[in-house]
Amino acid sequence: MKPTKNRMFCKDCGRTKMLFETEKKAEGFIKFNSEEIEEISGYSPQRSYYCLFCGGWHVTSIKETFGLSKKEQLFAQYQQEEAKKKEEKVINQSKIILKKLSETEKQNNEKTEEFELKIKDMNDTEKDIFFSENIEMLKKDIELLRHSNSDIDKSKVKDFRKTLEILYVVRKQHGLQDSVIKHNKKLDELREQNIEAWRLWAAKNGYDDN
Repeated sequence: MKPTKNRMFCKDCGRTKMLFETEKKAEGFIKFNSEEIEEISGYSPQRSYYCLFCGGWHVTSIKETFGLSKKEQLFAQYQQEEAKKKEEKVINQSKIILKKLSETEKQNNEKTEEFELKIKDMNDTEKDIFFSENIEMLKKDIELLRHSNSDIDKSKVKDFRKTLEILYVVRKQHGLQDSVIKHNKKLDELREQNIEAWRLWAAKNGYDDN
């Protein structure tokens, strides 16, 4: 049944029309009343549209936009332009994100190549030392700057962390993920060997251990 409480005169189309507060209510009216209205009047509402004059939503039996009033046409054009702007904004934002990702990937590759070049002629022990020293140094730098409020320091921390991540990745690729432990273990072994060698030399040459 046609509602009577929400009918008012629309200055845009020059006649009385139903007015709904939201598009959802207008679409709901069409969904549940169109068949009954068509049985009574021979036509039924097909779609809803926003009216600038009334500040709400009307329903109409006109399917296409060529039957719209001038204000309706302007509003439809406005909606199309806004949708186009939003689409262009999303595309531009996507381009910016992709550009940043590309730049980041390029920087990561350059840093990786830099480390690979440095360890190119190193043996495993030298690589262990290289990674251990650089990782520990970066950790200390990050810890020193971590609580700083300076934008420059924050930027440095970000760069240091990225470099640290790359170091871990390169180290793992060379099968040296336990390099710090291995390096310390080797140092301990070398230290024990040196001590034992000194003791043998001292005993051979008649020197007291004390």
